[in-house]
Amino acid sequence: QGDTRIMSASNDGCMRFSVKIRNRFELDEMLDELSAENSLAEIIKTDREQIHQLYEKTFNHNAFTGRSGSMFAYEGLGSIYWHMVSKLMLAALEVATDKNHKHLHQSLTQSYYKVQSGLGFRQSPADYGAFPADAYSHTPSHSGACQPGLTGMVKEGIICRFLELGVDFNQGCIRFRPSILRSAELTTEEQQTELIAKEGTAKTIGVPAESLLFTFAQTPVVYQRSESIYPKIEIFLNDGTQRTLDSDTLDAEFSEAIVSRKGPIQHIVVHQPADRFITIND
Repeated sequence: QGDTRIMSASNDGCMRFSVKIRNRFELDEMLDELSAENSLAEIIKTDREQIHQLYEKTFNHNAFTGRSGSMFAYEGLGSIYWHMVSKLMLAALEVATDKNHKHLHQSLTQSYYKVQSGLGFRQSPADYGAFPADAYSHTPSHSGACQPGLTGMVKEGIICRFLELGVDFNQGCIRFRPSILRSAELTTEEQQTELIAKEGTAKTIGVPAESLLFTFAQTPVVYQRSESIYPKIEIFLNDGTQRTLDSDTLDAEFSEAIVSRKGPIQHIVVHQPADRFITIND
């Protein structure tokens, strides 16, 4: 009758289901619509089941469960897809650090760390079923984590960590402004830590109590909790001299020196106001 809402002929004469119908449920919706028309009602009533069978024979939807049926046994229904969990973690963090949600800051941050607690690097090997430091893509219900490798999950983890640390760029200048960093990460006493310098040699750096150490482009950065309400940066140079900035942002020259992994900076200490660290109940 020339009606193409279910099937139509291509230029080569092949009959094809309409591209607007994506599954059997939408096929049924279209059949119901056609049934309301007197000229087609009896045909649909007689042929509906045969149309269903033809549709299933064409697309074999009943056998489709992602790739688990024929490729990877751990990628099916009931499997945890870790990359999606890490995407959820990043989305939760972006919402928690959004200035428009200040009134929900504590609860959103709590939710963020709750999502993170389910990821491998926060679990024991026995619970995770694999080395927690390795990135895995899936965990099926019948076994531990499967398919190790540098999946996109690693990317989200790195982005989240620097957002936790409050490290970002503002007009080419590196800014250190944490808002959800946990106070539990701070040291309880002074420690000595050995790390590899930019030139490839090992060196020891002191980390005071109430501090934490991380590296950014191979430059050691120490966050130290301060009693002052104002941030301050101490820049320790290779020649033994020191510069102080009454800010939480490096100027463009020092920022470029860090990013290029060149220049005179040995390490920096950022004195952070106490309210920039947050207490999270485990």
